[in-house]
Amino acid sequence: MKNILTEEDKKWRPQLGTELREYLQVLLKSTNTDNLSQDWNETDMARYVMAKGIEAVTGEPIPGSVRQMFKRFDKDLDL
Repeated sequence: MKNILTEEDKKWRPQLGTELREYLQVLLKSTNTDNLSQDWNETDMARYVMAKGIEAVTGEPIPGSVRQMFKRFDKDLDL
């Protein structure tokens, strides 16, 4: 495979900020529908997205050591 990234591309790093927060707020509208212990906020949704991302990348359930990061939050996770 041919390397098409320039040195400038390799140094570029996306910033997590307004765009991600706005996207998470859109996701929250479909999540906060009285099916959770309490309504989630952007941080809760970010954790959920990370959890699902781990599953998607590894093809396996979230490891117990990583699950510890979620503490009581994981009671609402459909994992």
